[in-house]
Amino acid sequence: MRKINLLTSESDLTSFNATYFNLLLEKYFNILFYDPNVAYDKASTIVVTGLFNQNKWYQRLQNEGFKILVDNLWELPEKRSDGKFICYTENWFWYNESLTYKHKRLRYDNYVPNKIYNKLAFMPIRLKKPHRDQLFKSMTPFLDEFIFSYIGAGIHLPNDVNENYLDMPRYFNPLWYDSTYFSVVSETIVDGDELFVTEKTFKPMAFYHPFIISGQPGVLDFLKKLGFETFDNLFDENYDTTQIFEDRLNILVENVKNFKREQYDSLTLSKLEHNRNLFFNVKIIKERIETEIINPILEYAET
Repeated sequence: MRKINLLTSESDLTSFNATYFNLLLEKYFNILFYDPNVAYDKASTIVVTGLFNQNKWYQRLQNEGFKILVDNLWELPEKRSDGKFICYTENWFWYNESLTYKHKRLRYDNYVPNKIYNKLAFMPIRLKKPHRDQLFKSMTPFLDEFIFSYIGAGIHLPNDVNENYLDMPRYFNPLWYDSTYFSVVSETIVDGDELFVTEKTFKPMAFYHPFIISGQPGVLDFLKKLGFETFDNLFDENYDTTQIFEDRLNILVENVKNFKREQYDSLTLSKLEHNRNLFFNVKIIKERIETEIINPILEYAET
């Protein structure tokens, strides 16, 4: 059976340009970079573009009737109905972070905890948003015992890399996790009908950390359905079913206030090990990518 060509442009930043992702796709597709001097076969070629692409490098091909696939793996579900195929899975941030961390340049999967427990919590915050202002203000009484950042407010993590570093948002310093008992995760959004769970939530899974999440209601339930463990043995997780953000925030504050500073017990250690192993389980991730991304593209190719 002849492979389908996925045609993209080196100037178009999509997930399909990433080396680690291409290694999974090449079993099913030929990944090609657009050359305006080449005549492509419309029957066996799908054009891949990013959601926010502005240069329209593919406009001629679209006018000629080539199938168009829009990479929407990084955003909320698109509801456009212009005939293009919208590539989306709500689990992408797990898959992407796991495969990226295992990439030979990073190899964060080699991390082994060396706990020293000299701070209470780790709270990294990057872009400034009103709900993050609220979170930051609510945690002010505890910040002396936190390792934290709020880059949008000019506050950086200790021993962080420069903002010009290529993978700055994903940079990992083991001391941030070794020194703290748990993570306070500040998600991208805290309301809305569509659940949006990003890499911020999955980082504690990779680095053996318990967590509480300032995000939308239902995030913990979402993680459990994926097979991850949450930490109801350490925290009051009723915030996950609380609809009003301010009320969820109050529960998070009480969780921090009431946290018992004790070495992880056997149950917590078991949960941490489980989460880390599932997060980096390449076999499961490949199976999920095949079901959620590859098979729908193959079906689109047959339409």
